[in-house]
Amino acid sequence: MQIDRLIGILTTLLQGGGATAPQLAEKFEVSRRTISRDIETLCRAGIPIVTVQGRGGGVRIADGYRLNAALLTPGELQAVLAGAQGLDSIYGTASRKALREKLAAGRGSMLQADDYVMIDLSSFDREIMRQKTTLLRRAIEQKQLIRFDYIYAKGEMQRQVEPYLLVFHWANWYLYAFCLERQAYRLFKLNRMWRLEYAGQTFRPRVLDREKIFFNSGTSSQAVTLCALFEPSLKYRLVEEYGPGCCTVQPDGRLRFTHAFSDWEDMLCWVRGFGSAVQVLSPAALAQQLCRQAREVLALYGESPLPGRED
Repeated sequence: MQIDRLIGILTTLLQGGGATAPQLAEKFEVSRRTISRDIETLCRAGIPIVTVQGRGGGVRIADGYRLNAALLTPGELQAVLAGAQGLDSIYGTASRKALREKLAAGRGSMLQADDYVMIDLSSFDREIMRQKTTLLRRAIEQKQLIRFDYIYAKGEMQRQVEPYLLVFHWANWYLYAFCLERQAYRLFKLNRMWRLEYAGQTFRPRVLDREKIFFNSGTSSQAVTLCALFEPSLKYRLVEEYGPGCCTVQPDGRLRFTHAFSDWEDMLCWVRGFGSAVQVLSPAALAQQLCRQAREVLALYGESPLPGRED
């Protein structure tokens, strides 16, 4: 929609200090002629846009201009502030406060109702996560290759990648990057990345088709579909995590659950957390792995009483 693009152009100019018409056309996936018409529309709306010719030129907002909050509805203002609060929680910044001050002039009443939403995207290792996200943000902005040790179920491997997106999904932070070793795009969980550093080399960005980027585990080409039966008492867990339509009641009262997981280890740990209250129907390899681990646990403890326990 044009109004969304106009707000996007205005926000880009306010944040970045300026941009060229080709840059804006590429960012919003439209022609340079469309961008020119959008700039004219913004000028007619009273926004002081300045055009600078020559090397280092482009379009920018005149110094001292502030975004008029009237361009946004109260709901949109609340969403913007809540999103800024979530990013502050992971980056350790204060963008929500600064943004609120910029938008508050003459519109204070519109910003009073945003306190009913609080977003915290940080994790237990808040400081370490901030260090990682700060480095990755700079690497993405500066087109810097990065390298890191990545912990898999079978050990550790060093990876060198082109970083493109920071993704918060499945309650975790990920890096969407092009892996130079695999020659393919991959999602790397930040909690599994160690000794993260710049590789000392820049890269030429690839063209990302964002419409073909799927972060939903069910759409991943590497997804594994779990089919299992859960005890009725666990319905609250299944509904809480995957919605009311995620399972069906069987004749014996148990719940049949089917879902695609993108990571085998995540699926294994999740299922293992339910103990004997779940029966895996497929994949067979998962059921076999659970049986093998159960035998290993039994061999570890045997039939003897637990330490400190008297029968």
